[in-house]
Amino acid sequence: MSVYGATKAFVLSFTESLWEETRGTGLRVLAVCPGATQTEFYDAAGSQSADYGTKRATSAHVVRTALDTLDRRSAPRSMITNGRRVALVSKFLPRRLTVRLMGRMARR
Repeated sequence: MSVYGATKAFVLSFTESLWEETRGTGLRVLAVCPGATQTEFYDAAGSQSADYGTKRATSAHVVRTALDTLDRRSAPRSMITNGRRVALVSKFLPRRLTVRLMGRMARR
């Protein structure tokens, strides 16, 4: 989980930097953080509880959300989330507490 989390953090940080560097050039940059999605991930991971009780979106819904976001010229953003309560909560909690909560969730 540590490598997985660090990889996601890198991709998000890289995307946000690239988004800022290319603003005004016409290039669209977007990090998609979909949360629980109906894929083979849970079977491969051997866990059905990795979604932490949230409803899983279809991959088609995730793609549609991303494309709709990119099509909106009036609301530029570097990242979208879809069904991620943890992402919302982590904006308001101290980082150390967020890390501990995620650790507990991962050990379940």
